[in-house]
Amino acid sequence: MKSFLILLIPLVAGNYNILEILESNIDDNIDPCDDFYRHVCAKNRKDVPTWLDYMEGEYAKELEKLARESVSGELIELYKAIERLGSQGLSDGFEKRLSKLYFEKCESNKTEAYEFLRTLERLFDIKENGECYGFYCFSNLALDSNCSRAAKTLKRGVLLPTYVMYLKKSYHFGNVSKVWKNGLSSLWVVKHRDEVKQIVDMFQFFKKELLNEIEKTPWLLNSNTMEIFKNITSQMRISLPEEKIEKTIVNIKNAKIKYDECLNNFKILGEDYLSEACIILAVPEIEDYNLAMVNAQNAHPYVIIHNTFLALLADKGSIALKYGTVGSALAHEMGHSIIVRDLTDGFYPYYSEKINPCIQNQFNKTCSIYKEADCVVTDKQLDDNGSDVFGFPFAFERLKQIMGDEVYQKIPESTRDLTHAKAFFHLVYGIGCRRNDVAPIIGDIFHGTNNIRINAGVIQSPEFEKSFQLLEK
Repeated sequence: MKSFLILLIPLVAGNYNILEILESNIDDNIDPCDDFYRHVCAKNRKDVPTWLDYMEGEYAKELEKLARESVSGELIELYKAIERLGSQGLSDGFEKRLSKLYFEKCESNKTEAYEFLRTLERLFDIKENGECYGFYCFSNLALDSNCSRAAKTLKRGVLLPTYVMYLKKSYHFGNVSKVWKNGLSSLWVVKHRDEVKQIVDMFQFFKKELLNEIEKTPWLLNSNTMEIFKNITSQMRISLPEEKIEKTIVNIKNAKIKYDECLNNFKILGEDYLSEACIILAVPEIEDYNLAMVNAQNAHPYVIIHNTFLALLADKGSIALKYGTVGSALAHEMGHSIIVRDLTDGFYPYYSEKINPCIQNQFNKTCSIYKEADCVVTDKQLDDNGSDVFGFPFAFERLKQIMGDEVYQKIPESTRDLTHAKAFFHLVYGIGCRRNDVAPIIGDIFHGTNNIRINAGVIQSPEFEKSFQLLEK
């Protein structure tokens, strides 16, 4: 599965001014023809947030509001407790607290102390052939008349089973945050049906145009692969996150039910310790299903679009803003189905073998020119580099089909004389903005450094040359 830009951040629908943020980041001291990346990503502009930073904050606010409207505050607090426990672990000394609690009960009421130990056995539920064994027969400690000694033994006995229980359950914690946030994001989608329709319509438009492009490609006709590519394109489907909406919220609610049951059944243990133990027992109710998708991905035949892109479609500004973000990402992901590094998965590269080195050479050359820190461009990046080369011009051509020559006219709201075309390029390439020196995406061998992808993407683009009057300069 491949993704467009891992670092892309969700956009919030509403009265945001993405154009103003975008323009405030422009560095006029750097000519866009010399280093477009640093022109749109002012390296030393610490006082102004990037439009990605701005949108992340706005989106988080809307999700928090949506959470309060859609689910009870009590449920939200449980989620936050689970997330906190998952990131920080159990509180230090919880076994000491439990031991102290038993000692107090043992000194004051032997019967209550015995019931306390029996409850511990049921909570930890560590048995062999249906019976507790060794340290874990906590109720046997009630036979010890020395409460201090029994409490110390209990502390040692509790430590291991709780640790084992924590390890066994803790792998679920990482999913809790994803489940919750994805659920809220999905609920957000429900409120924005118009934007969902827009992106589906855009996908169908792109798919139709891609089929037209394939039919006009001489290499495909000459190599007798026309039908193969038409079939690959026809197979493409768009996937949206709506199907996870109800399942996600049900999962969280099931965890709350389990948590409440635990609190009620084991309340004799005392609230101080019990809350953590019951959270551990409740978390497995949240099913572990794949929520790793961060923005837009290709998992042929599906092009997966998250609501990361949907918010911008609610904006009433220039259509170039939509095509510079949503359109370019969508085209890039579609490109992954037809541009592949090898043939093992049954697909064929859209470009001829002679073109493949050209793609990489373009990026390698850019890498040597614009190197700021680490520079990664190898054959492993061909899939994404090729999808850049295919996707961004493809999206711009579709924008031109809609706007005509108006695409080269100034956006009325722009204070920097940005044309619709310039805004398109600013958004496509400003999406990977970084203030500091650029380093490759850690752990991802398929993406090159952002500055290289951005500069290489425009360096041979005729439309970029025309939009920024490179030929005149």
